[in-house]
Amino acid sequence: MKQAFSNLSDEFDASARSYNTREGKTSLSMLLQKYSVMQRHKVSDPAGKGALATSLFGCGMNVLEDIYAKKDDKSAFINTDETKTATTIFARLLDPDSVNYIPASAAATLADMALELMRKAENVDSKNFMNKFDCPDEKQTWEHKNGLSAFAEVALTFADKFREAVNMGIANVETSQSFQACKPLVLKQPASPA
Repeated sequence: MKQAFSNLSDEFDASARSYNTREGKTSLSMLLQKYSVMQRHKVSDPAGKGALATSLFGCGMNVLEDIYAKKDDKSAFINTDETKTATTIFARLLDPDSVNYIPASAAATLADMALELMRKAENVDSKNFMNKFDCPDEKQTWEHKNGLSAFAEVALTFADKFREAVNMGIANVETSQSFQACKPLVLKQPASPA
């Protein structure tokens, strides 16, 4: 039976929540396909398109926040393959149908997350990564630090890209004014060779 939604943004939010909670109802590819269909074909008003982009941005941030929330010890394996998940989500927002709807605060939010991830990486204590001989396991400590650093790099990369995209959008609006020449332009025919 089809679930009733008041609008398409609510429907996409439900899919995004399903993906974020890892309930198994929505995969990343399903989420991105639904986003594409709604953004390109179903939602026509700018507010609705902005709501979709904001919701998708939230999914990407959720991936980064999950990594940040992991404990700094042996039980917290950081799968750097998940950087592909965050990269895929954020890259989708840079597509032509979405780039104008990137949340204005996206770059600052990602920059803050990059800084927090790097601070956390710097403060990882090797005492939390003890080996079977009850000595700090430096290899695991550095794997954990490098995992945090990899996610910080994703956040920084897209903070830069989103800031540039938002600035380009502002520049395009500022330069899209009607153009009035000071005097009429006259085009002359080149003289024919004799």
